[in-house]
Amino acid sequence: MHRVLAGPIEFPEFSSVFVICDEKVVVIDGGVPNSTMDAGFLNQVDYLVITHAHVDHLGTLREIVSRYKPKILISEQEYQRMDFEKINSEGREIYKDLMEFFGEAEKVEGEFVIVDEDDEFPLGENTLRVIYSPGHSKGHISVMIGNFLYAGDALGAIFNGRYFPLLLRGSSREQYYSSIRKLLEYNPSMIGLSHGGLLPFSDVERSIKENSPPGDFGLGGTAEEIARKFSSLFVY
Repeated sequence: MHRVLAGPIEFPEFSSVFVICDEKVVVIDGGVPNSTMDAGFLNQVDYLVITHAHVDHLGTLREIVSRYKPKILISEQEYQRMDFEKINSEGREIYKDLMEFFGEAEKVEGEFVIVDEDDEFPLGENTLRVIYSPGHSKGHISVMIGNFLYAGDALGAIFNGRYFPLLLRGSSREQYYSSIRKLLEYNPSMIGLSHGGLLPFSDVERSIKENSPPGDFGLGGTAEEIARKFSSLFVY
């Protein structure tokens, strides 16, 4: 399993894409459109998981799909939102001037596979299991592979050791925190966060329980500006 930095050049650690290499290769999410990630290092991609249809998770999808022709795993609710004009418009509305760093996602056409709770996909030694985890978005999914949980944005974000939830204004607080409780019950050894990277379960669990506004991230420069603006978009 590999973490690949997929944020903008000003803050590459902003987003992470995860690659799981078994007999079949899985890529989870796509980072921002203006991503530092180059998907050319991969030999194959069999499955591409889209946890949810937000612009900062769809950046390298077009490159990956055109190169490798993977099956694209996505929930029904998020598939219905895969209108890229609307995705970019929503991105401009939510992220405002952060879109200058993120860029706009390009339309993707490929083999979409609609998934639901507990769907499983054999990879070889491991199996990918789908976990429905709405809250950050209505059709958000997470995936469990072995003892690794990839939670997308469902468990929040951690920049430089500082945690903040990713509950958008207007979203269901009850649903968001219900998904957090559900995911923590899986008790994985490691958790992958799109905005935070690969972390031990105990670190993520402790950060969620403390759940205090992060203040200064200590990143400096443009990365600090991006982190502060991004964290200010969410409800505590």
